Amino acid sequence: AAMTTDRDRWQKLADTEIAKLESAEAARRRQAELTRQRAMAAVVPAGGTVVPAANLANPKPGDLRVINVKGVATRWRWCPPGTFRMGSPANEAGRSSNENQVEVTLTQGFWMLETEVTQELWTAVMGSSLDWSGHGKGAKYPVYNVSHDEAVAFCEKLNGLLKSIRGAEGLESRLPTEAEWEYAARAGTTTAYYWG
Repeated sequence: AAMTTDRDRWQKLADTEIAKLESAEAARRRQAELTRQRAMAAVVPAGGTVVPAANLANPKPGDLRVINVKGVATRWRWCPPGTFRMGSPANEAGRSSNENQVEVTLTQGFWMLETEVTQELWTAVMGSSLDWSGHGKGAKYPVYNVSHDEAVAFCEKLNGLLKSIRGAEGLESRLPTEAEWEYAARAGTTTAYYWG
């Protein structure tokens, strides 16, 4: 059997330390690449092409901005400024008497969550869940039985989180106005439903 010399032991120790450093450097590079990819994926238009965060100054209607909030991927859609007919025509089935049509102009575009706030997002932001057992419970289910004050508190807390998230520049969470909600829900259509 060959004898191990001090020099062999030192070489083996040095090789082990070099391997650890190389492994740590490779891990750092992987993490840097993941961070770069996440920043690049801040906006994903409806067509699926990745738009760098630097191009957020000129979003297109329906562009998708995905922001990770405490492990929950939130999906924000761009609603450009525009004019639309709010309300419903007098001959529309199921129409209420207070839904007279009026022309509304939104002078500023806005980002709006693609869906209602989910139970998963509420819990991540607020740190606890509410009792959602009556109408369905699950991560992707919407929150319900939330008061106006609770909704405003959620928006304020979410804003605090958004300020510290790279890629969330310019996002501010608030309750939409009735006009903004209908404009976004109509998605450029003039029919009772967005699909016709």
